Amino acid sequence: MRRLKFLLPYCIITLGSAFPFGYHTGVINAPADLIKSFINTTLVARSVTCDGRCIDLIWSICVTSFLLGGFFGGLIGGVLANKLGRKKSLFLLSIPTVIGSLLMMFSKMAQSFEMIIVGRFTIGIACGAHTVVGPMFLSEIAPVNFRGAAGTFNQFVLVFAILLSQVLGLPEVMGTTELWPYLLALCTVSSVIHILLLSTCPESPTYLYIIKGDRRRSENALVYLRGQDCDVHAELELLKMETQQSSTHKSNFCDLLRIPYLRWGLIVALVLHIGQQFSGINGVSNFDFQVSLFLTTLIFLELFVVMSTSFTTRK
Repeated sequence: MRRLKFLLPYCIITLGSAFPFGYHTGVINAPADLIKSFINTTLVARSVTCDGRCIDLIWSICVTSFLLGGFFGGLIGGVLANKLGRKKSLFLLSIPTVIGSLLMMFSKMAQSFEMIIVGRFTIGIACGAHTVVGPMFLSEIAPVNFRGAAGTFNQFVLVFAILLSQVLGLPEVMGTTELWPYLLALCTVSSVIHILLLSTCPESPTYLYIIKGDRRRSENALVYLRGQDCDVHAELELLKMETQQSSTHKSNFCDLLRIPYLRWGLIVALVLHIGQQFSGINGVSNFDFQVSLFLTTLIFLELFVVMSTSFTTRK
């Protein structure tokens, strides 16, 4: 029971951040033909003539609106996290996730494919910010020797959500003419649960101490996260040192290029992320369900890699 209490904050954070991001990344793929048929039917009802290429274009906009929203969301994630705090930011970002999901659910009833585009763009903004706030929150509440595993758990939940969305999108499950709008909005359930449970999760001790300068609340958060019998003063001293360093030396982007160890860290991160994009996995997962066997194999492979990494990063 005690171990479950300590694990609960990690589950709550990823349920509202990594899970929606992964789910909405993969969910649009499986019902592609159904949504294209809906777009065509809607245009016919409006007496608009549109060929196959036009339908594909509108469908592509439905898919990429999520990515476009994610671009803008990623830019505001850090600002939100520092202005409102990690906890309030996650709560706030869950609201557009729910709103966007409901827009997509009622799109068929309203005979408006534009609601899918707007809904996915809205969710994309929230998920883009989630990619900043969620991992930041996890790393700041985790003990030093568990931070690698905490980051790995975030990726595990994300990949699991992609896999779940693909399975639920099968014709035998929810990939039908009647159910596909509910498939797109199913993640509303996880977002609502996240909102309800977030109040039980403490704020980041790092945010409370370094940003807000509140040592007492930071100590209380650490006691909740580590337990009553754990000495949290060592971590508080580390936070104090970090506060002093940040006050004496204001870091900026130029430091990433000027300081050797930061520069190499930046290069490694850029190479890894650029390599991932050039692998083509985003195109496969977003646009082509005909290669679902290949995609599923990749997802299972990534799940295996993530689980393996979790054991190697706990030291």
